[in-house]
Amino acid sequence: PWAAAILELSKGSTADINDIESVLEGAKAKMATLKLDGRTRYVPGDFHTVDFGTNIYDIVVLGHICRTEGPGKAPGLIARAVDALKPGGQLILADYFADNDRKLNAFGVQMGLTMLANTKNGQVLTNAQVYGWLQACPLEAIRFLEPIGYNFAYVATKTL
Repeated sequence: PWAAAILELSKGSTADINDIESVLEGAKAKMATLKLDGRTRYVPGDFHTVDFGTNIYDIVVLGHICRTEGPGKAPGLIARAVDALKPGGQLILADYFADNDRKLNAFGVQMGLTMLANTKNGQVLTNAQVYGWLQACPLEAIRFLEPIGYNFAYVATKTL
């Protein structure tokens, strides 16, 4: 859905979509339905091991993946995503995050607990954790958005 939305709004753009092969089959069908498959490259494989390259992309989206990785693996994934960005490129990191005290945003806590119970590494992630990981990367203009209730996104620009 992230690639489709970006391609629909940016007529000259192309997209690389990474996921496991079985998920990519559904993505291929959807992109064909939207007539966007000619501008899409599919990159099969586990994002833990796929080489994203360096200084390649204008935009990298980490959509609802960091909470599955928890604090042990999410910072490394974020760093790899930033490394794949061209200078001046933008990282979009969207997920459900808990408030820093894990008290006020019950939905963010619940989504994190679901990951804790159902994934190997997933945990509740707080905004302070995520913001700290972003600050540790060569990023500037880190912005926090809430486009839909409790669904948060950080948008940040790789430094030149």
